[in-house]
Amino acid sequence: MTKNLSDPLLAVGREDGTVDVINPINGAPRYHIPIVPHMAPKDDALIDLHLFAQKSFSYSSPYVLWANKMLTCTRNGFVSTFVLDESSQGYNHMSANRWRVNSKGDATLFCKVDEREDYLLFGGKPDVLGLWDLDREYWCWGGLPPTDKCDTDTWFTCATFLKDNHQSLVAGNNVHEVHFYDIRQKEPTMSVSFWANHNLDCWVPITSVAKDPDGKIIYIGNESGEIASVDVGTGKVIGCFEHMGRWDDNRFLRATNSKPMLRNPSKFIARHPVHPVIASGGECSSSYMAYYLHYLCLNSYLYIWNVNTRKILSTVYPMQHLTNVIFDSNFSGAQVSRKFSRHVRRRQLRRNSHGSRI
Repeated sequence: MTKNLSDPLLAVGREDGTVDVINPINGAPRYHIPIVPHMAPKDDALIDLHLFAQKSFSYSSPYVLWANKMLTCTRNGFVSTFVLDESSQGYNHMSANRWRVNSKGDATLFCKVDEREDYLLFGGKPDVLGLWDLDREYWCWGGLPPTDKCDTDTWFTCATFLKDNHQSLVAGNNVHEVHFYDIRQKEPTMSVSFWANHNLDCWVPITSVAKDPDGKIIYIGNESGEIASVDVGTGKVIGCFEHMGRWDDNRFLRATNSKPMLRNPSKFIARHPVHPVIASGGECSSSYMAYYLHYLCLNSYLYIWNVNTRKILSTVYPMQHLTNVIFDSNFSGAQVSRKFSRHVRRRQLRRNSHGSRI
């Protein structure tokens, strides 16, 4: 989603390769891309997309010199960038460009663009974690997994940038580990285990990671639905969020039970850029989770948390699968209250008019 107040845009991608760009305020459609360029929906799937804040040169219209630019990434590691326009295709074919970032891996599971929109962070199977230069279009850095790997196959499941620049990264894998990286070296500088070392009967993958605006704290979630905050400087778990785990207050270790509590996995975590609030949620996608919770797979809740107290503020039940969430911080509290008051007045007027007719 772009943060342009005069022309806000929200892009919604689907697994079949179609993308709709709408106005997040009124839901009015702006662009419709029937299929992402250079994508084969039968053999590939769209995993992520990004709307650039900086506009690019438009080749299609002599009246519109600058237009919105979009980046898409597929499961097979194909990344496409193109400029949006009002054509039937939804994009300018002259501006479409494609390359493959994950040619060595079996599957690309995530990708993320840094705040300056110069680099692309991606990763997946098997143990692939890389940084791609978007301007020069080449692989500029690749991270290595820790040397003391376990016997099982490992891969990276999620990652994000720690600071405004692209030099500090944090990534989670499928064996409940979170690794901190500095691109000046390939091996992780620090690692955190989100599960006690003596409880290894069941691997609990890390499914989501998000950073605080100051870059000093990260929030991690796993496939059993637990969320915790971690100090970036020390690598210690500050605490687990309410009703989402069983951390001991003194040692921050798991309980004696070696198996995780089966809940809806935390597939995504979003941190509000201004207020001390995070949102989490997800859907059942793992095989063993779906086996035990097949009757609860539609039970995907959206949780709102206070990051200071780690207590839950609100729970939303949308009655559908959730894949992602974002906060729209383009409006102040006064603007939201005015819009809400106008909405309440309109509802009261409709009720009064309906009552007068009766």
